Amino acid sequence: MRSLEDNQEILQLLDNDPICQVVIATVAIANGLNVKSVQDSISISFPETLEQWLQELGWAGRAADVKARGYAFIQPSVLAAAKKQLAATSNPLPTTTKTGKKAPTKALQQAKAEVITEKVCLNAAVNRAFHNPPLDITTLECLAAQKTTPVLALHHPQ
Repeated sequence: MRSLEDNQEILQLLDNDPICQVVIATVAIANGLNVKSVQDSISISFPETLEQWLQELGWAGRAADVKARGYAFIQPSVLAAAKKQLAATSNPLPTTTKTGKKAPTKALQQAKAEVITEKVCLNAAVNRAFHNPPLDITTLECLAAQKTTPVLALHHPQ
């Protein structure tokens, strides 16, 4: 919705102007983005896959000295679907409607369901999902791994 020139100016302001602290945009702003000072990436909803969310977050914290954080707001219906899916995975009995027909459900990506229901350490949940080595360290809870800053955060509306 903005011109290429406007977008270039916004990116320059993000990197060099301490007064420019917030830009509200679609995920399209991240395409080819190389702003090194971005600290926070906030997603209003969680994309279809865990990989897409991490890609969206990946444009924050490109400078080595920047402590970047990624946030996502999770809709209550998505959280409920993730919990239901994980419960069904551990108890594979089919769900039925009042008429006895199997209830149609759109399955979430398993890794996404596991991450958005995580209550202790999102970093460890992501590392488990991608099998990031060494697993004995990467899958530790944040406090045990001595992480000083939460890198990922989810907001579950009550």
